[in-house]
Amino acid sequence: MLSKVIARQTRQLNKTSTERSRLGQLTMDCSKALKDIRISSRSKNQNTEIDDQYRHAIYEETMMAYHAVADVTMPDSSSEATLRAQAWQLIEGLSSMAQFFEHYEVTIPGVSLEVSINPSHRESLSHDFRESWNSMAPEDRVALIEVISEKTFHQFGIMLNTGEKQIAIQKGSTIERQLTMAHCLALLDYANSHSDSFNAANNSARIWHYYGVDTLLKMTATLYDPFCEALRILEHYPAFCYAGPAYKGLSIANPAGNFRMSCMQSGMPLHCAHGISATIKREKNYASSSNILSTRDAQLTFVHSRGIKIHLFNDVTSRDQMEIIIPEGRELKFLSPQDIDRTKFKDNGGPWPTYYCTEIPLSLPDKIQDGYLLC
Repeated sequence: MLSKVIARQTRQLNKTSTERSRLGQLTMDCSKALKDIRISSRSKNQNTEIDDQYRHAIYEETMMAYHAVADVTMPDSSSEATLRAQAWQLIEGLSSMAQFFEHYEVTIPGVSLEVSINPSHRESLSHDFRESWNSMAPEDRVALIEVISEKTFHQFGIMLNTGEKQIAIQKGSTIERQLTMAHCLALLDYANSHSDSFNAANNSARIWHYYGVDTLLKMTATLYDPFCEALRILEHYPAFCYAGPAYKGLSIANPAGNFRMSCMQSGMPLHCAHGISATIKREKNYASSSNILSTRDAQLTFVHSRGIKIHLFNDVTSRDQMEIIIPEGRELKFLSPQDIDRTKFKDNGGPWPTYYCTEIPLSLPDKIQDGYLLC
């Protein structure tokens, strides 16, 4: 998570002070190669060639630099720490695109999700949705019936019962916009615990943020654009809107950690190149010691946030995590732990700090401002 100012600084650093190091040269050459890709039937193979040529070499140089760091737990905004973060992002971005290309065939710019999605992947998402639907509480089904038409349910192979059909008919007579098949597939894929498509979408946005290279971003837009549009639709339905505390696990025990920590100090703004996934249950965030799926190092606590509930689109194994998306463009800032009400919020514990942030109230009308969702 970087402020827009820091993102511009990192791109400039990549062009200047890092040129004389092997790692700096590798990251510049790799980002240039990605920038030169044109979306076509060759895009997948070109990405694979770049991955083969650069990722392992960048990884070795990055880890060598990381192991030389005296204290990996301290924030560091130096050019060396910045370069490690840039390099780590390239590694993550390249690695996440391999699986994305197994799920989507993006051969022309702006191709729609329903055209690009692999039929087997579509069926896998539909299967997970059917499985989740069959185990849902009645009130959760009703919430989905309000935003999804009976026709779309039928396309997923889901048959509504008599009472549910009546609710669908009543809802069909209102003027509120509903989710299309593309919207549903985007939500199901982004929220899926196995497909890893959200990583490809998020990493491609971060690579654009670090390097100004939007090649991968344009490819993953086939998923991310309908996902964002779906969030804009869901914000009009109270059952999917959330306001209150939220929690997120962060990965900082890696070569990008020092720099990421330097961007999360008290008073700093929090900007993200994509929507932020979080949970409304503290014990379900991936840094929580009580979560058996814990894979993150530090906890980020949103003292107050507004987001869109997408847990009903999670597969059955992760639905209870109560996932929300805090849309990109939200104005947030980091808080000092000393300013936190300790009767309501507690540190996560462990060797890494707990970070706190909150949404900054704006004197703007609700809904959408300057192209950003403000639910």
